[in-house]
This record gives sequence, structure tokens and C-alpha cells, in this order.
Amino acid sequence: PLYRSLAGSDREVARKAAELLDSFGPPTAGERPVVVEGLSSPSADVRRASLAILAPLTKDADEAVVWFEPLVADTDAKIAESALKALSRWGEAAKKALPAATARLADPEASVATAAVDAVKKLAPPKDAARAFASLAANASAPASARGVAVEALLQLDLTDAADGLAAWQPLLKSRSPETRAAALGKLVAFKEDLKPAVPAIANLLSDPDPKVRYNAVRAVAVSGQGAEYVDKLAALLDAREPPIVAAAAVQALSLAGAPGVEPLTK
Repeated sequence: PLYRSLAGSDREVARKAAELLDSFGPPTAGERPVVVEGLSSPSADVRRASLAILAPLTKDADEAVVWFEPLVADTDAKIAESALKALSRWGEAAKKALPAATARLADPEASVATAAVDAVKKLAPPKDAARAFASLAANASAPASARGVAVEALLQLDLTDAADGLAAWQPLLKSRSPETRAAALGKLVAFKEDLKPAVPAIANLLSDPDPKVRYNAVRAVAVSGQGAEYVDKLAALLDAREPPIVAAAAVQALSLAGAPGVEPLTK
């Protein structure tokens, strides 16, 4: 009877039924259609309860998309967040819901934006997720919280193609956050010689105020094979006031660049 009350015309009865159903077991086969109908109830309480009941009962990604994709656009933030999480568990098999998830990336509600980022990361191939996150991170009109979540997501992606990696991480070199600049450089180092288009921007960070940024910039310049063009900037990092780890990295970079009078460190 409680499950049937979800679909009743009396909104207050439906709301109370939704509250009580939290303590009940899963619906029977005959009751499930009533719960599915509750996903489109005018009552947010009923929609929320129906979603909570059905999320662990979904048999496949197609069913998840049919049931939960419409709720991604729900005006109730908790419902939208729960719908995104319910879709995320199916990964790329639920990619039909990707446009709906992408539309919530810039949501002013931080919990929704975070759930949307996680959904996009799981539903989309890495390079497509990177494009979506990079676009959001560069969108000055988007909420700062959503842009911050997008930056974090970008730095968590595993991109193996140099073109994709440069497009995703090079713009982060301009971030106001030294942690973000250092992390972006750490990601870019993996591309070695393919870093050449980004080396001028990376070389600018050899004089960054933050030592972690300078260290990673030295590493990136060194592995790019372009160190010979920045000998003066690298040599400036041999200053006694530099942290030893930065100076040591500069010595190695100068050695790789063939700078005269520089021997690589062995310790």
C-alpha cells in the first residue's frame, strides 16, 4: 500500500509514504512500476525516495539512463546529485546521459557540479572529458567553485596523447595557484620531446616565485630537449639561495643541454 501511495493524487499522502519507505525493503515486481512512476512525481520528496529505492535495483545502463537521466535536470539539487551518482556507476555504458551530465558542470551548487564532474569523468572517454573540463575551467562566467572542481578533475585525468595533454594542461600554467601550476607541469613532463610547442610558456616559469613550480619547469625544459635555448635561465637557478633540489635539477638540465663546464650530479 505504501508503494502505491507514491502514485496517489494526494501529494501529502505521497510525501509521507516517501518518508516511511526509507525503512522498508525493496519493492516487489508488482510494486516497482509504481516506484518508477514516482520518478516523475510533482513532489520532490517522492522523486527523491523513488530514486533512492531504484538506484541499487537498476539492472543495466540502458535502464539507468531511462530512469535517471531526466532527473539530472531536476530543480532539486539533491535529486540532481543523486541522479548523477546513479548514472556514474555504469561508466561509459551510460554515455547517452553525457549531454545531461555536461549541462550541470557549471552548476552553482557545488555538490551538483562535483557530481557532474565525476559523472562526465566516468561516462566519457578521457580526451572528451578533458575538453569539457578545460572549457569549464576557462569559462570566466562560471561559478568559481565549479571551475575549481574542473581544474582538479583535469589534473586527475590520465592522458597519453601529447596533443590532448597539452590542450588540457598547458592553460593551467597561467593559474594563480602555485599548486595548480606545479601539478600541470608535473603532468606535462611525461610528454618529453612532444612538449616543444609548450616550452616557451614553460620556460617563463623558470623564474616563478614558487620553488616547486621552478623545479617542475626545469624538469620539463630538460626532457623537452630544448634546454640549450634557455641556458641563461637555467644557469640563474644555480644561485646559492635556491633550494638544493631546484639547483640540482638545473645542473642536470644544463648538462643535458650540453652547456660547457657543467657535469651531471651523481648523488
